[in-house]
Amino acid sequence: MSRIFLAAWLAIGLANAQAQPSGSPPCRGDKILNAAGLLITLRSGQAYNAYPGSQALMSMWEPLDKVTVCGIGGSAVQITDLSHKNETVKAFRAYPQNTGSLI
Repeated sequence: MSRIFLAAWLAIGLANAQAQPSGSPPCRGDKILNAAGLLITLRSGQAYNAYPGSQALMSMWEPLDKVTVCGIGGSAVQITDLSHKNETVKAFRAYPQNTGSLI
């Protein structure tokens, strides 16, 4: 039994290491506020423009779907909709991060 647990633990650790290269920004969870055309707006205030060709995948994305956003370099991110079969699109930040300030 302990060998099975150890093997599973190692497999999960290796999968996470491959999915998250060292030095890359961490992934974070969020929820969709709106996904229209190529613009994805999240509840956190972040907005992203998906790369062309993503409309077909995003057409089923709905408000409040759970997503993960992972940095892939510069302002580019990978957004995965966890509510729809882990559909993934690549996008870039539409405008600066919301700091919470109204000014």
